[in-house]
Amino acid sequence: MPLLCYFQQFTQRSFGEQPDAATQSVDKSRYNLFNPTPCGQLRDFAPDRPDQTEGPFTTDAGHLQVEVGIFQYTYINQPQRFSDIRIQGYQWLNTAIKLGVLNNLDLELFVPVYNEVDIKQGNLKTRMSGFGDLVVRAKLNIFGNEGNLPVALGFIPFLKIPRMKMGWGIGPWRAASSYR
Repeated sequence: MPLLCYFQQFTQRSFGEQPDAATQSVDKSRYNLFNPTPCGQLRDFAPDRPDQTEGPFTTDAGHLQVEVGIFQYTYINQPQRFSDIRIQGYQWLNTAIKLGVLNNLDLELFVPVYNEVDIKQGNLKTRMSGFGDLVVRAKLNIFGNEGNLPVALGFIPFLKIPRMKMGWGIGPWRAASSYR
């Protein structure tokens, strides 16, 4: 049902139908994981790609949002005085799964399915590949979640769980938080 609601919302907005002004002013604080936000009151889709488009907006209560990045390429060239370091990174099927728990709180799981990094320094080349580190986080929107204010603020505590072999990835477990 939640997936159908998002599909309906996407198709309505894609073909020019605008939501009612009355739906925008509804108090959604009563909705939660077990009492989902009705389809007619859903917010606009707000994707979260870590380190690319992280924002303060949460997924509507009782709904699941899944995002998949098919392929990502990164190139870094760091010329130095005595050596030239070049890094190429490839990521396949990075997946973000978000579950709306309350109107202003969601739980998120980021699963980098497969990563590959080539590092070249002079004539030495190293290749590392494998599954990426899991990121589990919660996002709490402080204000502006409905898009009715010119600014929005969110708090995002997270935990990185290592799955990579030692030598790359984050190594030990790591927890932190950020504001967006």
